[in-house]
Amino acid sequence: MASLVGGLGRFLQPVLSSVLELRGPAVWYGLLSLRLLALFSAESSWRAIRTDFVCDGNLTQFCHALCFNHAFSFPTASLWSFSFLAVAVAIALLQVASRGKIRSGPQDSGEGGAGKPERPNPCPLLFFLLLLLLIETSFLWVLIAINSSIITPDTVSCQTSASFCPRVEVQCVVLGRSDKQMAMVTLGFTSTVNILASVGYTVYLLVGPSRRRRHR
Repeated sequence: MASLVGGLGRFLQPVLSSVLELRGPAVWYGLLSLRLLALFSAESSWRAIRTDFVCDGNLTQFCHALCFNHAFSFPTASLWSFSFLAVAVAIALLQVASRGKIRSGPQDSGEGGAGKPERPNPCPLLFFLLLLLLIETSFLWVLIAINSSIITPDTVSCQTSASFCPRVEVQCVVLGRSDKQMAMVTLGFTSTVNILASVGYTVYLLVGPSRRRRHR
């Protein structure tokens, strides 16, 4: 475990430097590395969710599997991995869009005339920022409204419809509930930071050029 964490630290060190240097859209690569660490932490606590799901009564393995599928009918860890890939694609497109430049004014003519400085075209940036906000907001909603509602109660009720399973209502619990909740809190925190950074950069793109024009 220590060697794995150390390897991740060496791998993410150049990425995290972008956060400290605040180099425009490159900051999101640092935020993406934080999501990767949060995803690694969540995976360690959710890896054994099938064996951590315990029900009372003398349920067969098949009936126990039916109860598990009933309780976890919505994807969890696989959805988290997919959201990470979706955010990574959106951030990569955001970085590509930031390379597109437009001139802030007509270029000065004549010898020795310095042209107007170029700045990123805000339209593609705003589009991919909105895409990133949509992905992160949807992920945060699923995390709070669906995933956390499964393990927040002390017990989960289950009543299977199979004819060879007990018709009575069975109570089930999830072992290590606090660790799993903390893992989701960590994922939600990284998603919230990404949302706030996206909103802040969107405001900067919309307000920054007009403020610079007023100060000229």
